[in-house]
Amino acid sequence: MKILVELADDNLTSHAGLVLIGPYLKSKDFRRAIDRVSTIKKTSGVISDVDIICCWIALLSLGKSDYASIEEYRNNQYFKDAIGIDHVPSEAILRQRIETLPEAIETVLREFSFGVVATGFDEAKHHSVRNHTFSETLLIGDTPYSVIDSDVSVLDNSDSHKEGVEWTYKRCDGYAPMFSYMGASGYMLNCELREGSMHSNASGTHWYFQETIDAAKEITDHRLLMVLDSGNDDKKILDLFEENGVSYVVKRNHRQEPVLQWLALAQDHETHRREGRDGSIVYYASTQRDVVVEDRKRTIRIVIVARERFCDEHGQLLLDPERSAQTYWTNLPCAERLVEKVYHMHGTMEQYHSELKSDLGVERLPSGKFHPNSITLLCSMIAFNLLRRVGMKMLKSGKAPGKRGKRGRRLRLRTVLQSVMYMAAAIISHGGRIFLRICGGHAWAPAFYSSV
Repeated sequence: MKILVELADDNLTSHAGLVLIGPYLKSKDFRRAIDRVSTIKKTSGVISDVDIICCWIALLSLGKSDYASIEEYRNNQYFKDAIGIDHVPSEAILRQRIETLPEAIETVLREFSFGVVATGFDEAKHHSVRNHTFSETLLIGDTPYSVIDSDVSVLDNSDSHKEGVEWTYKRCDGYAPMFSYMGASGYMLNCELREGSMHSNASGTHWYFQETIDAAKEITDHRLLMVLDSGNDDKKILDLFEENGVSYVVKRNHRQEPVLQWLALAQDHETHRREGRDGSIVYYASTQRDVVVEDRKRTIRIVIVARERFCDEHGQLLLDPERSAQTYWTNLPCAERLVEKVYHMHGTMEQYHSELKSDLGVERLPSGKFHPNSITLLCSMIAFNLLRRVGMKMLKSGKAPGKRGKRGRRLRLRTVLQSVMYMAAAIISHGGRIFLRICGGHAWAPAFYSSV
């Protein structure tokens, strides 16, 4: 049967999911915080900074990371109602206003993102509600730990002349921001845009970790566990963790230390030995080393995982055995194999980076200036956490379709965008109220309905 197409006057939207993030963007605490540092308020007679920021976060929450996308919503009343704004700016105004936002707005955005992870919202009063419900922990012995993974991930901005774009360790021109994620669901706890040539342990990293630790302590009452790679192997960072009572696993940078030295040490003091899948022998051991920072001497444990391989994957004997060693700074009171496992879990961060870059499209930042791009990255962090919240609501409803709804710990942001945020609905105004009518036959409709 031939399908005909016709135009209708019905009020429809293809972004029903905005109603799920609206309560967060309507938070009175958030809006007051913006007004305290902004120069253009709602009473000024022009589009306020609140409207500009809420529009930009909403766009990023729909996976649209370019200023031009705002033109799609210029005359969309549902877009305004869903996120609680009075005016939708044009592309030019959005660009200009983000570029002129004060630097103090970055602190407001960062604190609001902390709140998205840490709090719920009273939708009737639009106030933040502290609930201490962040309970995604890793149990080591009898102690639950809140795990924070931090690392640098390059944003490729090749063939551009943007401020701060420089040659990165990934052999491309771009930025080298630092990211920190918390919990098994992968909430983005903190981020900081950096010039492309900056090292993982560049100037300011100490304060970044202090800010991250302070934020995490406001979010959870559990003991913190920081997991870092060798780019942050620095005695001042270790001292910072010790001073704040934070547990850590930091991969060591061997620099000029010979592998054979660590292999011999592991063989002499092994606490466990196992055979690898490739026929290698893996030795586990621990040692200690004194670290001095500003006349403070600390004795820190080093976990050694050394490997010796005598044949290849086909069983062919090697003339010269392959030897390698990985070492980790840690203050965890647990077996070496568990320390190794904790560090290997750190690799899940690559999935979170991928969700930010590919699912939300946040890689080629839209401005030629560093400050507005920094604001965009912070707004992207808020959008990232809002979508993560929506995904967790879908899972907790128990009505999400497929295996993900039965056993999933989190939904990929692309799934949230395609299945929830882009859900179609009819908009009906009646009795001074607005109703969204969604298709009951949609697989995600029951989870959506129970999460509103």
